[in-house]
Amino acid sequence: MKAPRLLDRLLVTPEWSSIPGKVCFFWCLLDLALFGALALSGDRGADGVIVEIASWVPISLFVARLLPRSLGVGSYLSVVVALSLSEETIAYSTGGGLHGAATSLPENWVRSVPTFAGLALGLLLAVRSVGLRSPETFTTAAAAGIFLEIGLGSGFNPVALFALSGAVAWVYGTIVALPCDRPAPRKPDLVRVAVTIALVVVGTLGGGALGLALQALFHL
Repeated sequence: MKAPRLLDRLLVTPEWSSIPGKVCFFWCLLDLALFGALALSGDRGADGVIVEIASWVPISLFVARLLPRSLGVGSYLSVVVALSLSEETIAYSTGGGLHGAATSLPENWVRSVPTFAGLALGLLLAVRSVGLRSPETFTTAAAAGIFLEIGLGSGFNPVALFALSGAVAWVYGTIVALPCDRPAPRKPDLVRVAVTIALVVVGTLGGGALGLALQALFHL
């Protein structure tokens, strides 16, 4: 009983200490160990990933202790924006912004942060409309991250799926799967899944479109 209790205290929020959250946390640590082994073998390309993961894990665990147990709409989206700005700054500094294609930090921000915000808004609406709960919010955020970063980013490259999925799942889960207030009563499973997918897809596409518009507007 001691190990689960210690892990619950470490991950703190119900969303992150749910079974999907715990799986993604350990999966992320395995990814870190894998890239550490690659770095020890002489692969210098692993250094940036190591820095990003090793930076984000303690930051996210510290932030979890600062979060209230429930967030209203404004607070929720503000925290998502703040966390995504922080994570994308780390990603850009290690050469990973926009999968290595970002030419400046502002470009990286305007392309990435609205996408996180759109995904978060879709997830929040799912919590408030169909009663999505903590295990499902983390699972949804993690799956969306893997699809966006590894699916669209690398064409589901099997090496990237094996080596990066845990880190990506943890990053997206800890940015987007935050405690929300006023969850709706739970709807039937099929309704909950269908509505959640629709809201997340529309929110993410809307956020991505906003990012492209901002990039054009500011000539980034």
